[in-house]
Amino acid sequence: MLSSLGENIRPLHASGAVFKNDVQIFDPITLIRTRELGDQVAATLGQHEAMLLRGHGVNVTGKDVRRVCVLTLWMEEAANYQLRAMSAGKPRYFTADELAGFILRFLLKRFPTARGSILAAVLSSLSQH
Repeated sequence: MLSSLGENIRPLHASGAVFKNDVQIFDPITLIRTRELGDQVAATLGQHEAMLLRGHGVNVTGKDVRRVCVLTLWMEEAANYQLRAMSAGKPRYFTADELAGFILRFLLKRFPTARGSILAAVLSSLSQH
């Protein structure tokens, strides 16, 4: 629904923040029934973890089925929160600094022994956006 409104998943809540403003959108409204369309979808997704297919749904990828399932649920939750916030007024999305802080805290909590490499990865990722 978000992509049909010209919107994308944006960080408004923790579930949307994990996507770091990095969800791609495949704009053609069609079923993917040919190799050519499949190649276009793959090219749109690229190295990203998630994409919206306008008027159709989502594609999510990850290192294993568990991660894909969790990311898919988080994307659904993020879209739900965002649609509800948009219908209530003007949402206050996370700023770039808030998003960076959230990602850093999230990763440091999950991987406390990798503090240096996490900080370097987050800073590198944010400089690319």
